[in-house]
Amino acid sequence: MFKIYEVKAKSVFHKTKIPDADWGVNYYRGCTHNCIYCYLKFLCRWRKQKEKWGEFVDVKINAPELVAKESKNKKGVAILCTGGDAYQPIEKKYQLTRKVLQNLNTNLRLLVLTKSNLIVRDVDLFRRFKRCELGLTITALNESVKKVFEPLSPSSHARLDALKKIKG
Repeated sequence: MFKIYEVKAKSVFHKTKIPDADWGVNYYRGCTHNCIYCYLKFLCRWRKQKEKWGEFVDVKINAPELVAKESKNKKGVAILCTGGDAYQPIEKKYQLTRKVLQNLNTNLRLLVLTKSNLIVRDVDLFRRFKRCELGLTITALNESVKKVFEPLSPSSHARLDALKKIKG
């Protein structure tokens, strides 16, 4: 069972030390894919709530408005959702990634990395950006192996199909 917290954020942009990116844009903190190798588990230590990584998501419900304001004068490279997957299952309900893309400064170079075939939904919005790089993580084509490492993520075959659609 996952706990969803709707929160109002003060900001969603932050400087990042991720190679080849200047800005992280965070509107989901937490992820329901529950990957055993996730490097973001350390984010739990700053939360008041005590759920383990993979058991919660903080949803910054005012992110679209903040992105419109904060990205206006930004330059460089922005990577979406460095605090969780931009296309995790709750994105179907909240559609924050879609709304963020609609409000994000299209002069920024955009980077998106996900484990979800839901990324295909927003191809129309990616085309608005002057420079955009999209990626889908695929750890294993064998679904029983994938389920060990990424138990609640979409199938690898669905991700391969998404790559074909994006490329086409």
